[in-house]
Amino acid sequence: MKRPFSILCWILLCVAPLPSIAAPTLSNQAEVSLMTCDSGEDLYAAFGHSAIRVHDPIKSIDNVYNYGTFDFDTPGFYVKFMRGKLNYKMDKDPFRRFQYAYNIRNRAVVQQTLALDSAAKQQLFDMLEVNYLPENRYYLYDFFFDNCSSRIRDIFVEVLGDSLLFESEFIEEQKTFRQLLDQNLTSKQWSDFGIDLALGADVDQIAEPVNYMFLPEYLESAFDNAFVLKNGEKIPFVKQKTTIVDKPPISSDYPFWKRPIFVFSLLFLLILAWSFYRPPNLDKLYLDKLIFLIVGTAGLILFLLWAATDHSTTDNNFNILWANPIHLLTFILLFKASKIRRIYLYFLFFAVLNTSFLLLWSLLPQTLHIAFIPIMLTLILRCGVLYYYFRKTTLKEDSVTEQLTASLKDIASK
Repeated sequence: MKRPFSILCWILLCVAPLPSIAAPTLSNQAEVSLMTCDSGEDLYAAFGHSAIRVHDPIKSIDNVYNYGTFDFDTPGFYVKFMRGKLNYKMDKDPFRRFQYAYNIRNRAVVQQTLALDSAAKQQLFDMLEVNYLPENRYYLYDFFFDNCSSRIRDIFVEVLGDSLLFESEFIEEQKTFRQLLDQNLTSKQWSDFGIDLALGADVDQIAEPVNYMFLPEYLESAFDNAFVLKNGEKIPFVKQKTTIVDKPPISSDYPFWKRPIFVFSLLFLLILAWSFYRPPNLDKLYLDKLIFLIVGTAGLILFLLWAATDHSTTDNNFNILWANPIHLLTFILLFKASKIRRIYLYFLFFAVLNTSFLLLWSLLPQTLHIAFIPIMLTLILRCGVLYYYFRKTTLKEDSVTEQLTASLKDIASK
């Protein structure tokens, strides 16, 4: 008796309708809002954050959806991040938890309630719920073209189509992608230095208005200036704007003596003084070994970012001309430099290369960080010093050799 009963249960399970995974139907009191979060202290939070709130008091729905979360426990997290293969994911939180989190982080949050009809609200809500499914929530992150802000722009464009009109008034002046980054990094000077070192010439192209919206602050401004077409009439896209979490903005003051330009300029002056008052010991050269090791390692990282990653913005990086991976070879050669003939020509080449790079600074298609100047001057200085002393030593050895050869010829002739 048990077996027929088990078969009957199995058949009923197969033919019974599965529970629906469709999102519930929103009431006519539901609202959809864009949430824009102010920048934070950490680098990953320096550019702010965007999210979508769906609030329906009748259906007890009040969730915030965002596309900007990642998992530090991902196997090979840092390797994947460096190679541009790190997946971000969409997350969903109750509004109260979202609000509390930004309150304790001292980050302001602005809410823009949007002028959507019931059909658009429902379609957007359905899409968000589908995107939140485990098989859909992960995506390959791209900081400039596919991030937490640009994804929100794209989902509204998909729902509203041609009825959503973005005006260009939110752009006060045309800027490159690099300039858009720089304006958020005034209080993070060393991060700005590192980003300018790693990103190539491609980020120095002028951003189109639609591309500005990869930054949450510009997505907020774009929504403020957008309209939706309803029965041929242009309706402001934002019908109400309120501050959900009110916090003062982060101070952008940064002490000058902590800035990269000051630190590297000071190091250059110290090395300049050392170079004049302390002739190098060609058998040791500890300072030069350290300089070429650091710069060569930086060059190797730039080369790998260019050639071995999926980052589209680390290509065509002119910094590799001065932060050259060949300097790692220089570091190795310096251990046996006194035994290598004509090595001074090697240092002459890099002194001329870096000097030419500085002279052509303003003509390059890439905007370079001003702190690179004292670094290049240091390289030119030490290459010049090594060229002078190695050439002097080589010529002296050549002179001794010539004298010895002449003496041997005199002896042989007698």
